[in-house]
Amino acid sequence: MEAPGERRLAAKADIAQTDASVEAAKAEISNAEASVDGTRADVVRTQLEKKRQEALLDSASATKQKFEQVTADEQRYAATLESRLADLSKSKALLALRKAQAQQARASLASRESELQAQQRQRGVLDAQELQLKADLRAKEEAVKVANTNLEYTRILAPTDGVVGERKVRVGQLVSPGTQVISLVESDVWVQANYKETQLTNITKGDSAVITVDTFPGLRLNGHVEQISPASGSQFALLPPDNASGNFTKIVQRIPVKILIDHDQESAKRLRSGMSVIVEINASGKHSDTKTARNSQ
Repeated sequence: MEAPGERRLAAKADIAQTDASVEAAKAEISNAEASVDGTRADVVRTQLEKKRQEALLDSASATKQKFEQVTADEQRYAATLESRLADLSKSKALLALRKAQAQQARASLASRESELQAQQRQRGVLDAQELQLKADLRAKEEAVKVANTNLEYTRILAPTDGVVGERKVRVGQLVSPGTQVISLVESDVWVQANYKETQLTNITKGDSAVITVDTFPGLRLNGHVEQISPASGSQFALLPPDNASGNFTKIVQRIPVKILIDHDQESAKRLRSGMSVIVEINASGKHSDTKTARNSQ
């Protein structure tokens, strides 16, 4: 299928060709008119010569043969004039046809230019629609990302491995941000021992410990000091003590100590969060005072 631009170029070529044909037809008309004028002069001349010879023939001053020759010339030039006039009419008709063809070619060019302009306007509309569709596509892609993000929000992942101890929500319940949905007990069992600050003089990270559990008399578990709290328990209280009067009463503070139970002890699986235990730490070669503590998960 021809493009509008190609059809426009073809229409311009047709105009150029028809214009050339018009000029050629005008030249043919000029030649035909010149031939007609020349032949008409010959006709007039032969007519006058025929009359003169006819007068001479009546006065016996000319021969009949000469008169007949002049008459033949007059008839021949008259016939030639008619032929020249027919050629002139034909050339004029051809010129009118060429002008009509030229006008048709110009009309075709105008139509092609209008079609090309319409195609260009339509192309502009399509380009604008393409940009709009691309923008809509990007918006929908971003909407999909937001939907996927919101979908991820519906899947709550536990921060660590463990067992659900208490479920506070049910299927279909609307949960606001910050609402506690479950209570999670870690799989790794450890003990929080609240030692007096005076008992921590020789205790350091890595010291071995022996743990006995009130629930299971005779059960002894081995562990080690994992971490000593950076502050006393009172510093993390909702209302920490602060004596603004300046009076001071010295009270021995409690420092939480995290003790991990060594692996490969099957009996540790029987422990539960909140049980009471007794911990004995081997503090740098010396046994510290024992301290009752509760394990935490």
